[in-house]
Amino acid sequence: MQIAKIEITGEFDTRRIRPWRYNAQRTRFFKEFGITLPPRKKAKKLGKLGQLRVVLSPVTIRIEYKSGHWLQYEIRRGWVTDLASVPRFFRSFLDNDDIEMLAAAYVHDANFTGHYLQVGHGPEAEVDGLDRVNTLFREMIRYRGAKVKAVIAHAAVDSIVGHALYFKMPKRRGKWTRDKVVFTSDSRLYNGGCVYGERS
Repeated sequence: MQIAKIEITGEFDTRRIRPWRYNAQRTRFFKEFGITLPPRKKAKKLGKLGQLRVVLSPVTIRIEYKSGHWLQYEIRRGWVTDLASVPRFFRSFLDNDDIEMLAAAYVHDANFTGHYLQVGHGPEAEVDGLDRVNTLFREMIRYRGAKVKAVIAHAAVDSIVGHALYFKMPKRRGKWTRDKVVFTSDSRLYNGGCVYGERS
């Protein structure tokens, strides 16, 4: 489906986690921002500490399609994300902080970890869900006018590494995402994670 409009309310404001100062940083996040990060051992399960960021400002991203369908993501303060899951080989071509990619990266990681666009369970449902996640990522970047970057970004997240990570994500970061991201849609299939967000 072709995107008609993307509306963003709020600002993109994140702080990178510094692995060598994690405990001190964890204390500072609580004192300065009222954000409670997990202990270091649990934080490692969320991903490589050096690639994780903490969202400091709430952001709402609403995607409207020309068909009239829509998706909305309310990102709360304290969400931990690695933005788009781009394999190392592609990082010289893509920058998650690029304004053309930032909203797409937020949405991609929310979908990637929360499995919001997956309908049902099992390998086939996971493959279909990941295809929707990666296609939306590409189309959000393309919407910004960065057509070549959209193709490269899609190739990066649609890699073998990306597929392997997607299957593991509900156990690693799914609950954390669903606690910090409110997903809504006009579709009965995509009903805020009730169908596909209850993985153990």
